[in-house]
Amino acid sequence: MCRAPLRRGFTLIEMMVVVALAAVLLVLAAPNFIATLAKNRFEGVVNEMVTDMQYARSEAVSRNADVTFAVGPTRTCYTVSAAGACNCTASPACSGGAVEIKTVQFADSGAQAASAVSFTFEPVRGALTGALAQLDMTRAGYPWVLRAEAAAIGRVRICSPSGLTGYPPC
Repeated sequence: MCRAPLRRGFTLIEMMVVVALAAVLLVLAAPNFIATLAKNRFEGVVNEMVTDMQYARSEAVSRNADVTFAVGPTRTCYTVSAAGACNCTASPACSGGAVEIKTVQFADSGAQAASAVSFTFEPVRGALTGALAQLDMTRAGYPWVLRAEAAAIGRVRICSPSGLTGYPPC
């Protein structure tokens, strides 16, 4: 007796079910993926800013001159400058003898400083010339707040007043 040849593969209906399930999973996962990307971009901007605050401190010591970290009036950029503050939204950015060391635009990250701030590191120990400096960063459309703090002794750290996971509370 002859047997029919064994056919391997999937039927069209089985493939359609798999594609439909994949589409449903994609639709459910996409919002979380978009939020994760936005959070990673936001954290990247804040981490870069804190690194530049530490850089400003080290530049003050290496140049043996005051170095200022200043967030511009639009709160979407900052400058690191020697011998005075620079305005990252103006052209030229520096005036009055100030020397621009670095300027950073927050670009498309959606990050924004809560206020325009300026603080200066002194050259002897890299300490702040004033008291504690705080700079809150936010992301439009999300409840995230990260704070960059520079202590009077010049130490810089990140904390989260909004309870963002992975950061100590402020």
